Amino acid sequence: MVELADENNKLDWAATLRAMSPAFDAIRPDASWATRNTVHQTAQKIIETLEQDAATLESEANFIFSHAAGGEGMTPQSVAMLLRWHIAERTPSLSSLAIFAARNLAFGMPPEIARGVLAASVIGEAENNLPYHNNLHYKKVLFQTMRLIAMHNHIYEGTDQALDGKKTGLLIIAACIHDLGHDGKGNTIKGVFEPGRLERRAFKLAFPYLEACGIDYADLEKLRVMLLCTDVAPLGDPANPVNQMKSAYRYHFLGQKRKTGPLNLDEDLEPLQRDAELTMMCAILHEADIGTSAGLDYAVTVYETGLYKREMGEEQAFPQDVVDFLNDICQRQMLTDAGQRLFAANMARIFALAEKEIADGNHAFPQPEYSDFLLLHRADDSTGKTIN
Repeated sequence: MVELADENNKLDWAATLRAMSPAFDAIRPDASWATRNTVHQTAQKIIETLEQDAATLESEANFIFSHAAGGEGMTPQSVAMLLRWHIAERTPSLSSLAIFAARNLAFGMPPEIARGVLAASVIGEAENNLPYHNNLHYKKVLFQTMRLIAMHNHIYEGTDQALDGKKTGLLIIAACIHDLGHDGKGNTIKGVFEPGRLERRAFKLAFPYLEACGIDYADLEKLRVMLLCTDVAPLGDPANPVNQMKSAYRYHFLGQKRKTGPLNLDEDLEPLQRDAELTMMCAILHEADIGTSAGLDYAVTVYETGLYKREMGEEQAFPQDVVDFLNDICQRQMLTDAGQRLFAANMARIFALAEKEIADGNHAFPQPEYSDFLLLHRADDSTGKTIN
């Protein structure tokens, strides 16, 4: 694998990606997900548009790294960014977004992690056309991961809790691959529940690419745990991976270590018992995964809920679905300080608006393509008004 020179993370990413192509071509992916040619062609398309995409992100997405107005002040810009992605003929590639994140957040990132960022972003760009868990979802999760890392490091600047280049790089990788190979089904197949089915599949598909980048097994194990901690099934079960991770977060960061003995974690999640930093990273990834649906704007939540229900084979979504999501999965709160700063006020408003619609009759939402998010925000954009 090509060696990288990393001076404050100022790399020639396109050249590095070209040099990595032979390693991609040597890997035989799982046939249920992709072919060698799929990965090869994906990488080539990314390289062709990398410069253009970088310019777009520089002009439209630098607000991510500004905290002058606080987290809540970035909500309108975030909604506007998502709208552009949904109505544009083509969005910046996942790789360009990952590189943008690395350049602005991951200073001093080790070379093998930088290679992993590229590999994860390429395979995450391989086509997935599901209604919800698609390539755009991966970009949304990476986008929210970037916002959370930036806010976290703003809050903890100058302390040991700030995320360094390596941890930031691992989070970027995890965001790119967290739903890799998603098949539109849950973790219950033909009535049989398989814990972590989709999350284990994503890690298995990504593993040979990340291993080829030279990422050591200790860091691969951290990525495995991070992906498992996005599993919310069974919904509402205190023993599901997300809830076990939240227990570990409270143990390490919210003072519960003094009140409880050792955590009763599943064997797969046992590293969270001893690794507070990994627990923080897992919490950030989880909150990035739900942030777009739960913590921006009611119109966005309605739209995302409609897409998810469509993927599940249900014709309509309702306000009750939003309340159930916020109760059962989000528990109506973000745990991290960054998540609270970015999403908490928005989540409270979203919950209140959904409850109001339930009280008004719990009428079905419009189909996603006719949602207020697309139609009203698009109308604002076309007239030159601020999208908010």
